[in-house]
Order: sequence, then C-alpha cells, then structure tokens
Amino acid sequence: MQLAIPHAPRRVRLAQVPGAVARLVRGALLGLGVMALLGLGAAWVGRFFVEEQRFAARAEEVDARVARSHAPPPSAREDAEGTLDVLYTFADVEHSVAGVRTRADFAAGLGPG
Repeated sequence: MQLAIPHAPRRVRLAQVPGAVARLVRGALLGLGVMALLGLGAAWVGRFFVEEQRFAARAEEVDARVARSHAPPPSAREDAEGTLDVLYTFADVEHSVAGVRTRADFAAGLGPG
C-alpha cells in the first residue's frame, strides 16, 4: 500500500510542536538525575574502599593461641573453609574470637596451643 502525501512536511520550530519542549526538559532532568545517582553511588563505593584500606593500614599483628579448630572431614576439605577459636592479648586486655575463617586444610593442621 502506498500513501500519497499531498504536501511535503514543512520545517517547524520546536516550540510549535505540542509538548515537545516539556518532553525535552523532562528527559534532560531525568538524565541529570540518573547521573547524580550514579555519582553518589560511585562516591559511596569509593569511600567504602578507602575506609577498608585505612583499616587494613592500621592493623597490627598480635600473637595468639588457638583454642579450638573446626575443619570439615578430610574428604570434604578441598577448597573448603575451616574456622578457629582464638585467644589473644591486645593493649593488656585479653580477648577471644570465635569463627575466624581460614582454609580447611590449614585449620585441620592447627591444634590447641
């Protein structure tokens, strides 16, 4: 089917098209809003990683004793995770931590002491 257009379309200004300027403004505002949200998200993620780096930089190595070792059975140790219960002293205060994650084969090799 072929339609015959009696007169070729003429050029019009954007302001003459009903609702065109409003749609253009809404699209621009939506784009700016999405960019602002992405910027805020990137700033939050960056701040998170900077804080993690600062925390790791302040970390101090302390001597500890293994109180208990939890490891899966030998048949399930490959690429598995084990946990340790640890006793340590920091700043003249004794602490205990349960559930320190490590490799299962490493946890199985550690006993109390």
